[in-house]
Amino acid sequence: MMNEDPRLILGARRPDGSDDSDPEIAAALAAAQADPQLSEWAAKESEVDGRLSAALRSVQPPHGLRDRILTGARVSRKETGSRRGWFEQKVFGIFQRGEIAAVAAVVALLAIAVVFNRVSDVPDERPWQVFATAKAAEFESGITPLEREDTLFETTAIWMREKACPAPHTLPEGLQGLGLFGCSTMTWNGKPVGIVCFKLDAKREVHLVSINVRDIPETLSEKPVWTEVSGYTTAQWRENDTAYMLMGRVPRAELEPLLAKKTALRRSHQDRVHG
Repeated sequence: MMNEDPRLILGARRPDGSDDSDPEIAAALAAAQADPQLSEWAAKESEVDGRLSAALRSVQPPHGLRDRILTGARVSRKETGSRRGWFEQKVFGIFQRGEIAAVAAVVALLAIAVVFNRVSDVPDERPWQVFATAKAAEFESGITPLEREDTLFETTAIWMREKACPAPHTLPEGLQGLGLFGCSTMTWNGKPVGIVCFKLDAKREVHLVSINVRDIPETLSEKPVWTEVSGYTTAQWRENDTAYMLMGRVPRAELEPLLAKKTALRRSHQDRVHG
């Protein structure tokens, strides 16, 4: 049975498509064909995976590594005259001398350096809304843990601002009745993004995302605009210099009451200092 979030399956797909016949991957690909935003995300993910794979294949081991390993094997075999003795001596020799282990470590470090140099500067071409829904799916599935567990909004907002991340100064009144359980700070194309997570009920969550208005390409209005993003119902709006997105895998009829009258939160002295 396919995971409820196709992105978790597509993220594990081989970039050459050699495992596309797997039933779960085939179902996730079919879901991507029916969802333009998911299809765009999958194409970007495949492109990055392909670059990563190509970067790893391009890493060359240090000159003479093969000859050194073969020479060591011949010497050890000659000294012991038995395959078992050769193996034992070779294993202990590696740990005693550390030569081959050190060379292998150099190869690994070279691979890591090449990979990060080649893919770390690749911009995330996904809209910030798609990026945020992908992160929310990771939090919901447990793949990525939240940075901070907290049940109080004021301390959560203070912590986010201390990390130079935009955080709400106001909270929709409907959200105040839900159970806040944590938050995280994220980075989209070098720009800080915050997310505060709430329990809608025992099995479902909703999330409030915040990002600086200057860091997004579109102009949002103060009135929430409703749209579907990667399987999430979302409401997007702005307040002063911050843009917000409330989202959840729930019908709009359940999410909309949470955006009832907004109530300004009392800001502590410490909050003013870091605001």
